[in-house]
Amino acid sequence: MLKKLKSLFVIEEDTPEEKLNNKIKPKEKQPSAKSTSSAKTSPAKASSSPVSNTPLNTSGKVSSKFLNALLKAMDENDLDGFDYLEYKQSLQSLSKMSMDEATRYQSAFAMAQTMGANAKHLNSTATHYLNILLQEEKKFKQALVNQRSRQINDKEEEIKRLNMTITSHKKQIEKLNQEINSYTKKMNVLTNNLSASEAKLEATKNDFLVTYKKLVDQIQTDIDKMNQYLK
Repeated sequence: MLKKLKSLFVIEEDTPEEKLNNKIKPKEKQPSAKSTSSAKTSPAKASSSPVSNTPLNTSGKVSSKFLNALLKAMDENDLDGFDYLEYKQSLQSLSKMSMDEATRYQSAFAMAQTMGANAKHLNSTATHYLNILLQEEKKFKQALVNQRSRQINDKEEEIKRLNMTITSHKKQIEKLNQEINSYTKKMNVLTNNLSASEAKLEATKNDFLVTYKKLVDQIQTDIDKMNQYLK
């Protein structure tokens, strides 16, 4: 099933030119639920979807590791019966045919109805998978906090303690100079390690957030279009 999910969600890493043109911008004001659902009305509105509002203000890249982890979480929480994922598979199959978007969504919906599904069920199951991704985001953020505590905060505290020690020893007599130099060298090493740790954590965070956003955007787009085209 995990392999099938990978085929359903086509998320590719940006080319160098796309990266330049698609730098992640600070969070923009999200459109209101009214504006996103004015075209069509359905029992499950897109505005109720649990999309994260995590601001992305630095660039990142799609990570295969994070994509696999997010898709695995969806796979492990796959719902029984015909749901959004099966509908997504039907859409993908129809994409190879010559038809416009509205016809493709409606044709896939017609097939879904033969399996006992309806628009409300498809929307609610799509929202279920968004909830699964949101829980994964929460777990990642907590893991990031724990890692920051171990890799960043401890080093920062150590640097502060060393600075205090240096200040204290500078007030002492000449015989303490050798000890002061030793602490200074250690502080410099820790400062270099701190910069490297921060850069690594920032890159890891960015990779996850970009992967998460691209996956969520695809599902959210499908929800919006189901709300638009399905009755």
